[in-house]
Amino acid sequence: MHHAPRPHVSAAIVQLRMTVTWSALAVILASVIQMLSFCFVHFTDVRWTTLETPPAAQQLTVVSPETGVAKGGRAARAGRQVVYEPTRVLSRWDGTLRTFSDASASIGLIAAATLWISVLLGAVVAGGGSIPGVESVIRAATWSTVLGLSAIPLIVHLPGLPLHGTFVSYQTMLGAAEGAEQLAPVALLASHLALPLIGAVLAGYTLLCFREGVEAGVIVRSVSELDRKLDKELESIRSSGISSHHGQRVVGVVDRPLGESGPSESTTAKSRSWVSDRDRGLGESSPGNPLRRPM
Repeated sequence: MHHAPRPHVSAAIVQLRMTVTWSALAVILASVIQMLSFCFVHFTDVRWTTLETPPAAQQLTVVSPETGVAKGGRAARAGRQVVYEPTRVLSRWDGTLRTFSDASASIGLIAAATLWISVLLGAVVAGGGSIPGVESVIRAATWSTVLGLSAIPLIVHLPGLPLHGTFVSYQTMLGAAEGAEQLAPVALLASHLALPLIGAVLAGYTLLCFREGVEAGVIVRSVSELDRKLDKELESIRSSGISSHHGQRVVGVVDRPLGESGPSESTTAKSRSWVSDRDRGLGESSPGNPLRRPM
């Protein structure tokens, strides 16, 4: 049976779909930046620089106060050479990594919360609007809940989970990378590499499920959207064979004007079993009862 989208439901779905799309992309970008920041901090020395000793300072000599009279009346000075070691200081990349890491953590937390709430609202709207494919929206809501809970930084307080959450601050990342928190290597990599990677995958999967689930509830308002729907219908016909069911769906899409929701099923096939078979409209004469005869 062909589903006719409702205009008010379609407008709500379009708004939620745009919010979910941008939120999911922000979560993916923030997760990638978190992983790259940890790799630079833990596996490289890019945040450090070495200050070399100036050549003039390498030959400095400290003169001892004890002097003696040498041959020829010249004073002999006993001296010792001072050795200078290179000094490691923070480079300008440390500030750059701190800025990008903290910004990605903040954006990722906000985007994950927005994605979570938007998908839940989409599930309510899709269920209330009886949109075919609502099961995909529910699947997206489930995984967005997992993503939202894993992004909370307070997950570190849960017993048996020495994790910091998907999005952490740069200071927390430094403490874990430099061994200040005594984390096992597996827990370290799981917290700062595996968890952001899983978060990015979940965000992408949630986005795909949500867009697939609400597609039937969006009214076609452009030629490009109509072409995509026709291509999808033709591909479905090629894969499963020609049948009257698919033919009705294609004809329904083509014949409906862009932006028009079309006739409702309840108005075109309304049952009239609650009235008498002798009912008549206003202004029509009564046919009378043929079984009754005048006395």
